[in-house]
Amino acid sequence: AAADVSWRWAGFPTVTATCKPLASPAASRFIGPAQTSDFYPSAADGKPAEQSVLLREMAALGWRAEEVLVGCDPCWIEHGHFDRDGHDQQARMVDRLESELASLAGRVLRLARSGRRVRIATDHGWLLLPGGLPVAKLEAGLTETKWSRCAVIKDGAATTASRLPWSWNPAVSVATAPGAHAFRVGQDYAHGGISPQECVVPEILVAPLAGARRAAIVAAEWSGLRLRIQADGGDGLVADILLGADGEGGSVVKQALPLDADGKTALLVPDDLLEGKPALLVLRGDSGVVVASRPVVIGGS
Repeated sequence: AAADVSWRWAGFPTVTATCKPLASPAASRFIGPAQTSDFYPSAADGKPAEQSVLLREMAALGWRAEEVLVGCDPCWIEHGHFDRDGHDQQARMVDRLESELASLAGRVLRLARSGRRVRIATDHGWLLLPGGLPVAKLEAGLTETKWSRCAVIKDGAATTASRLPWSWNPAVSVATAPGAHAFRVGQDYAHGGISPQECVVPEILVAPLAGARRAAIVAAEWSGLRLRIQADGGDGLVADILLGADGEGGSVVKQALPLDADGKTALLVPDDLLEGKPALLVLRGDSGVVVASRPVVIGGS
């Protein structure tokens, strides 16, 4: 696949709560509160941008996060456990890097083969020093909250630590550990500071693979529980009907069937109890990759 590699700045502090909403398509739907201890921005209803709220705000903009990646809707897909492994396993996380990267590459290639354009982004970088990062001390009693590489200092408290504005609300200042130091002891893996490793993050755009199969469903008509299908460019593709608007319920047909040389076939749903249920007609190519899809109502239009 053709890949265009560039870079961008992460937010500050370089923690997931701040940087993930910034990297998401829903960044414009969040604002920074006047005070913070967890570094989450807030949605319009005041709820912090935790995972469920983040997905809700992206859905409001037309983005989907389902694992069933069909059709042309924009999708936000999270893959890999780099950050979790770092916090849980510290320096031992390197043992999983190769397999995690291979898994990510495989998923991106599957998307590219299906004709999708893929943007690979991360929220922040990190530091890794086996044996532990050197420790920078903060004067006792000065902090509202203290993370590995950043801290919120109490109002009016004097400190020699460098303080920088929070990306979501510049009126909130956040202390940052100097160099590669950490405010906590025993941290091989850490992030939240302003090192280039944490702040400069890659962004990779992967174009659809040349020669990716294209097809268009031009007709899908029911006769009872039999669906007659015609697709331009459908010769040899395999048609199936999946239960649910996103196809999450699996196949409901007696047998998935290939389209003939004219791009035609007919599928039978043998269970009349499914009549009226939402479903997804899909056409699959090589390796089961979905080439085209259309929402349908079983036995309906």
